[in-house]
Amino acid sequence: MTALQNVSGDRHERQRNARAVRRRLADITPSNSRIQTQSLFFSRLPAEIRFLIFELLLSQTHDHDRPINIHSISPLYRPGHTYRTKIHTALLLTCRLVYYEAHAIPIRSSTHHFRHLGSTSWLYEGDVWLHHMTKQRGADVYHLHDNLVALNRRNFTKFFLPHLRWKRVTWTICAYLWPPILAGYREIDRLAETLAGIELLASCQEVNLEFEIREDVPEFRESLQQQAELCQKIGVASGEAADGHTNIAQPGGTQQPAGLRRSDGSVLHLDVTNSKRYTWVGSGQARWGTSALIREKETVRYRTIRLCWRARVPRREYMSYDRMNCLDLTNCEEVKGIDEDSVDNQLSRISV
Repeated sequence: MTALQNVSGDRHERQRNARAVRRRLADITPSNSRIQTQSLFFSRLPAEIRFLIFELLLSQTHDHDRPINIHSISPLYRPGHTYRTKIHTALLLTCRLVYYEAHAIPIRSSTHHFRHLGSTSWLYEGDVWLHHMTKQRGADVYHLHDNLVALNRRNFTKFFLPHLRWKRVTWTICAYLWPPILAGYREIDRLAETLAGIELLASCQEVNLEFEIREDVPEFRESLQQQAELCQKIGVASGEAADGHTNIAQPGGTQQPAGLRRSDGSVLHLDVTNSKRYTWVGSGQARWGTSALIREKETVRYRTIRLCWRARVPRREYMSYDRMNCLDLTNCEEVKGIDEDSVDNQLSRISV
């Protein structure tokens, strides 16, 4: 018991020390920092130039010395995720003025990926660092990219915490991971309804929803196709409201906002330009007791539909720090816009 008490006491002491450090860092301002007049960096360079240098040095980037093997359990390896990432923050330790001007850049440039237990984030119940992030840092978070298996509303919104202000959210639905226990719930049949009922954070400027399936696991092809069609209609409008929001006429003459709803009452509209369908080659490792034929495949072709909803603001307003772009499709076998082919045929191209 004494040993356990000591461990608990040590943990609480570390937490108190960490909170004290965060408070001291939050109190840093130019008025309580040295002016650094001896430094040409501060005395000669304009703040705008200094900030560009900070952004180049402190933003999250790909680590080209640490490639991800194609046979890593998908979606650890996927388009835009072929290298591990890095952020060098040692520069923030040089002086208080540097910290004051540049400390928000690492958070504003970072994509937070979640692939619990081989992508089955539907099993996630524990704490992660996001729960303990301060309100000040939570205001700067940029991109949440979660790989989903279970499709109930709680799993879509589990990281919509009060202190986090996501600017960009991506959900990748890994249909090939569905075990029989989830297949019986048929959550895919209610996906469009679930999505339309989600209230996004007011800070959210972009949402991407990806439907991903393997060519050799086509069991849910028809359900995905149907829900892709229904989800694509979210944000397609027949008229423009006086306040700039797009609306759809409903039976009885009522008007409802067309798009994904944000907590401030505004909506994100379907962005056809940034909605894509693409094909890529990844690991053929088996999951959930799939057949021996599937297990013997080293690689397999994946087909994905990406639907994008955006606010009517320039992308640079929320992506200006993104030097990595984890949604990059440069190395995919095939990339087309969703308007180049009907949604009816996109998933039906999968070989059976």
